[in-house]
Amino acid sequence: MDFSSPEVCARKDNLPQTLTEFIERFDQERNLYFKVVDMGFYMEKYLEIFSELEESERALFFQFASRISDLFDDVSRYDINIRNETFEKETKLQCYEFIMDSMKESLESAETIPEVLLILKSSLILLYKGYNHCKECESIYGDLLQHFKDSLASLFNKMREFQEALDSKFLKIFHPKLHSDWFYLLKPVICELNKLCELVFILDYGIGIHLYKTLIKLFETYDNMGYVDLQIDPILNGLFSEIKDMGDEFKLEIKNTDEVPVHESRMFLFKLNVVKKILKMFPIFIKENLQSTINLVLHLYELLISCCQKLTEEDVGKCLKNILVENISPMLSLFYSEKVFQTSVLLLNSTEISSNLQMPHLLLKLSALNFLQTSSDYHKLPERKDVIKNIFLMLGENTPRDDMLFVSLKLPLSLFNLSKQLLTLHQSSEHGPEPESVTLYQHAYLHISEYAKGISDYDLPNLESFVVDFLKSNSSIPASLLISDVWIFRLRCGSLENLFTRCVSFSQKLSDLPSNSTAKLLFKRMVKFLPLHLKEQMTEQGEQTKDLDDQDRILHRYGAPKLSSASQNSKNIFSGNISTLLDELKRQDFIDNKQLIRRACHILELFTVSINVLEIQEFLRFAEFATLMFKTDIYEIQIAVLTFLSALNFKKFNDKDPLFAKVRSSLAVLYNEALTSKNYIVRLEAFSIFHIMAQFTEIRITQETIAKFPELYPGVKAHLTETPQSGFLTSKDKNELLEKQVSSFDGKPEQSNYLSDQSKSVLSLLKPS
Repeated sequence: MDFSSPEVCARKDNLPQTLTEFIERFDQERNLYFKVVDMGFYMEKYLEIFSELEESERALFFQFASRISDLFDDVSRYDINIRNETFEKETKLQCYEFIMDSMKESLESAETIPEVLLILKSSLILLYKGYNHCKECESIYGDLLQHFKDSLASLFNKMREFQEALDSKFLKIFHPKLHSDWFYLLKPVICELNKLCELVFILDYGIGIHLYKTLIKLFETYDNMGYVDLQIDPILNGLFSEIKDMGDEFKLEIKNTDEVPVHESRMFLFKLNVVKKILKMFPIFIKENLQSTINLVLHLYELLISCCQKLTEEDVGKCLKNILVENISPMLSLFYSEKVFQTSVLLLNSTEISSNLQMPHLLLKLSALNFLQTSSDYHKLPERKDVIKNIFLMLGENTPRDDMLFVSLKLPLSLFNLSKQLLTLHQSSEHGPEPESVTLYQHAYLHISEYAKGISDYDLPNLESFVVDFLKSNSSIPASLLISDVWIFRLRCGSLENLFTRCVSFSQKLSDLPSNSTAKLLFKRMVKFLPLHLKEQMTEQGEQTKDLDDQDRILHRYGAPKLSSASQNSKNIFSGNISTLLDELKRQDFIDNKQLIRRACHILELFTVSINVLEIQEFLRFAEFATLMFKTDIYEIQIAVLTFLSALNFKKFNDKDPLFAKVRSSLAVLYNEALTSKNYIVRLEAFSIFHIMAQFTEIRITQETIAKFPELYPGVKAHLTETPQSGFLTSKDKNELLEKQVSSFDGKPEQSNYLSDQSKSVLSLLKPS
């Protein structure tokens, strides 16, 4: 349509004289394009005499002006039955600009409070329609999009100018503050502004921020309108949904490209800040929307885990990781200001959340413990023992993949504000400089053990029963280790008398358990901290306690014993019997034979404590036996073998012995079996021990002989390729390789293109010459 044609110009000359007559003609007109033209011409004419109008005429004018936004939809749906699609879309774009100009002129004319509020609402509605048209332009214009690129840009710029005109009118309702009589007109303005914020933020980050700031200022100015009238529920739930959607997109970007653009991270940060600002003003939302609030935090922690798994420190995407680390805790501080939120988090069950959110669930609980340690208000909170039970029942639901994340995922210490302080308390100065990150397991131990300090002695029997039952029934090794660590720490914080009482009580619950059970291993750790006279008393308690005292006392996780030669010489009486014992066990079937497994572990302990008096002949017999044991996949025996290998770091064989050449062959075969075990923990421990031998001891057997032994090379290389960085996974391949760790080791793993410097150094020693 030609808006400068004689036909159009003639309509300008024949406009009705009064507004009432114009509205009547406007409503009767069937050609939408003529309606748009008439409206534009009449606005131009009417505004010239606007100051002279009576109050009733002004009211009628603004009532009519509030209908302008409806024209936008009418035009977009209008079909003039012509076959020239380009001409039709061009005409519609011209109409959109006419509509924007008319509404802007009406907005600028509004002076009184009711006029301003009425036109603000209509203006926001029209802007939403205009921006949404730009958002959907690809589907609307299709192949003609390039042709209309300049026209769409012109429309977009008109909307930006329109938005600037809005600012001056918003000032009228900020200063002075409106009387409550006008709140009924302000409420729909807030609703439409929020909708516009959501849409424009996607299209134009700068304008979106400006609109959100206006929305926040409205909340701050009119907080006395009340939580319901300000529509805080739908606004915050909408923001929560947007944040989750952005997080899901980030996870895909991280998975596919290993990075998140900085500008997208900053948009995400702004949304988080908007949420924090609103929650500061209206914390009642947390109480009224517990589940959605908890779900938001779980998704934020899930996104953080994705960042820590996949993004390296060099990635520009680390900006997102920093944003999450720096903002989740302050946001949670707002949430925890509501006691009902604290209680809900502390007692949240795994059945209430998605099964793939186990580790985010753990992080949420740790955040609650961190907050409680800095708060002295425990009024009406769950009892500590119930909180501890809840956490471990949750960990008991871990999948193998969850367990892998639990022990391997490193998270910054700054994620929880007490982590650095607690780490300092729990480690000696010998550990060197403070790390920037620790594993999720360490985070959990620091916070749960600190919280457990507050459990009263009165509650310990109840908690003890729970610990024993948990260790009996749970298959998660990391969860069992953690509950053992926490229990030991709590006992060490009490008196010796209480520790002794708990040891006696604990032993009475273990009579029906096999010797290699985690519960009995925990009992041995408990007894370790008793002074000698109390240990003797323990032994006198009965056959069960005496039997436990005779079992293997060395836990593989603490490394091998560094006994002096003098103390080990006293073990000479056992040396002559070692070969006989090995012969007795060599051809036995250990599968499901707990008594034989227990005996084998005793023999392997004998090797370990007698390491300094062990001759090469006995070692060769041991290596033959241990190699067979690795083929059985019996975890307890494999760990006992690794304990011996750790002790071997401090052993110096006589290299003049004619049998010395066979030592390297036996060790190579043994290490190769260990490094190809189906159990991930065994493989990881074996590599750790081998690396120490290969790099940090003076034993010639490592760098000069084993390194040249071809049989060992495939096993070590396969393990290094599978877990190339710090004994675990590379940042680049972590997601893919993590799944492999969960399944059983079944042959040579896929080769990785990346190895850490540590792994390369070990491989360089091992390459066959």
